[in-house]
Amino acid sequence: MTLVHEAFVGSGLTLNPEDVAPGRVAVLTPQGPKDLLLEPLAKACSARPESDWADQIDAFVHAVCEQLLIPTSSSTVSGEPALETPVDPARITREAEGAVASEQQPRSPRDDLRVQLWSSRGTSWLAKTTIPSDALSVPLAEGITAVLMMGEGVWNQLVTAGDLAALSITPAEAWKVAVDNGLKERFELKLVQLPNVSALVLLGNGTFISALASDVPRTCAAVGAPFNPELGTLVAMPNWHALVLLPLKPGLGRNALTELATLVQKLHNYADAVSPDIFWWRARQPLVRIDPEHPPLGLAV
Repeated sequence: MTLVHEAFVGSGLTLNPEDVAPGRVAVLTPQGPKDLLLEPLAKACSARPESDWADQIDAFVHAVCEQLLIPTSSSTVSGEPALETPVDPARITREAEGAVASEQQPRSPRDDLRVQLWSSRGTSWLAKTTIPSDALSVPLAEGITAVLMMGEGVWNQLVTAGDLAALSITPAEAWKVAVDNGLKERFELKLVQLPNVSALVLLGNGTFISALASDVPRTCAAVGAPFNPELGTLVAMPNWHALVLLPLKPGLGRNALTELATLVQKLHNYADAVSPDIFWWRARQPLVRIDPEHPPLGLAV
């Protein structure tokens, strides 16, 4: 078995042993077998020393996994199935080629900008930190503050106006870049089927996933979640590693809200907890905390 095949199998993907050909692999998915061309990976490896090939292969396989949305053994939420989406093999190849190319580009300090969430009800180290007055932060929702961070791997630090001046970037641009970087984090998109409603859940090992709630429209657009700006979207930030989205439709029903609250509470009972609450996002409106048992007037129930 080649290094490429070992990487695919090690990531949790299943290869079709009856369909083997040079320059491609056949991956078995819930939607059927998918052929993936290895040409972009071969090009990337040919331009790098052999010592870097393993990293190039890992980047390619990770990109394939994200686009196929195939769950690993640790990716289920309360036993619910993963989101099944029609897969475009050409898009997978483009995304994987882009991921490999990005590994070759030198990092910029801007690449490390992230949005992080501080919560008065959180359990992370940041919840125990007093945010300095010169740190860049904005209120996001009741009890939750979005803070600008400089983070990579296991280290991170709060960002001040002076830090941005050194990067020659304005605060408005910095927040946008930070959200863009957060959307590049590796996460899985799950469609959790509850008895009366389906919710989208973003799950990742990184600690910046829930902070994507700081820009709901862009996040919904990035993950392909339909939403009505007037009806809005229900949003939950249970822990740093998860974000729950429920684009609203007329006639949602209170039972659906109760089920969603139960799901959010389960995710909240995890490391780096943020908030067990559900919030209502609408265009040009701040996030508003709702009580599932007594939803506010105007919420489509």
